[in-house]
Amino acid sequence: MLTAAYPFISGLSVHIQNKDAMARVDAIAAWTEETKDQAYRNETAAPPVAISGTGDGEAATADLERLYADLQAYNRSLAENGQDFTDQWAHPEFEIRLPAYGLKDSLFGYIDIPAIQLKLPLYLGSEEKNLRNGAAVIRETSVPIGGAGTNAVIAAHNGWNGTKRFIKCEALRENDPIYITNFYETLCYQVTDRYITTAQDDSVMRIEKKADCITLITCYPYTGRQTEERLVVRAKRKAGSGP
Repeated sequence: MLTAAYPFISGLSVHIQNKDAMARVDAIAAWTEETKDQAYRNETAAPPVAISGTGDGEAATADLERLYADLQAYNRSLAENGQDFTDQWAHPEFEIRLPAYGLKDSLFGYIDIPAIQLKLPLYLGSEEKNLRNGAAVIRETSVPIGGAGTNAVIAAHNGWNGTKRFIKCEALRENDPIYITNFYETLCYQVTDRYITTAQDDSVMRIEKKADCITLITCYPYTGRQTEERLVVRAKRKAGSGP
């Protein structure tokens, strides 16, 4: 049972006023456009590390403060009111649509797993177009911005149509770090568990009270086609990571 708790952030202005978040949006978007081909071939390209500038690109018209408030409200609603997994894969579009906030598409950041030398763009919604380009947060699970009562479930292919995104996740060990960079900050999670389950097991997506975690999920074993089992990697937020 994960018990680490982090309060929801109320003062978003600290992220917005210095335009760091706005510059981060542009840097993430630019990096993703440049590395889609490498990601498709499962090659690694270094994501933006130093985020600076004035946000004169895509982020200049993005309402990031309203978006962050809505993301917090969405996560809180899932934790308090429950999750609905009905037709989840038949309708994979994420409930919060980033273009409604002035962003070009559903790109939300990137995931970095140093132990297996993997960096991928991270999208909201597990539509096939997103899974072709990187990893995707599954609908009715938390957005990875941290906070008590969150579980962001992140899916990626493991050989389907030649895309081998999470194929090395089986090698992850306890305490291996997983970094999630979103528009606002970089969060660090540490692996706590790794196991195999059935494709129908939705318990992996359930939010635990007070837990602050992410869950990686992919087809298992590697066959190049869809399978009936799933590899699951759980990771909890490292104390002191982010606000």
